Amino acid sequence: PDATPSFLSPFLFNSRLTSPDAEPNRSSGSRRRRDRAPAAMSGMEEEENAAELKIGEEFLKAKCLMNCEVAIILEHKWEQLQHMSDGGADQVSQVFEKSQAYVKRFSRYKNPDAVRQVRETLSRYSLVEFELCTLGNLCPDTADEAKALVPSLVPGGRFDSDDRVDKMLNDLSLIKKFE
Repeated sequence: PDATPSFLSPFLFNSRLTSPDAEPNRSSGSRRRRDRAPAAMSGMEEEENAAELKIGEEFLKAKCLMNCEVAIILEHKWEQLQHMSDGGADQVSQVFEKSQAYVKRFSRYKNPDAVRQVRETLSRYSLVEFELCTLGNLCPDTADEAKALVPSLVPGGRFDSDDRVDKMLNDLSLIKKFE
């Protein structure tokens, strides 16, 4: 049975990731700058600054997921393993279990429809992925709190006033209220 919401389908992963024997991907843990000359030598490299959305091309293009989206994906994977006839649930790694517990604990939205609405709502505000996920994960209550968490929201940048940030936060609170 495939109960995963269609908007999360591209993020479903291979079962080898849940195997206790799976090798950890050591290259994804760090964001080192490879194949580049040191900044002092090139003189062209800019310092990264999230407040100005200078976070590196690979990060700007990356697809980010909110904790609630990851929770849905991991829950779906867990259900798939439960339905396997050869004791698939016994093959779940400790990392999988801890990851699942973490995203369940810190997910602000539990209902898959609410999760979809949050992404759609925040997408209407032309946020980059990491801004969208930060706001969706942390659910700030005020524009000041949102700007402290995501400095690129400061008026004068892409957002012309606090009113637009307040409207966005109000939209999120309505989703949570009716979840």
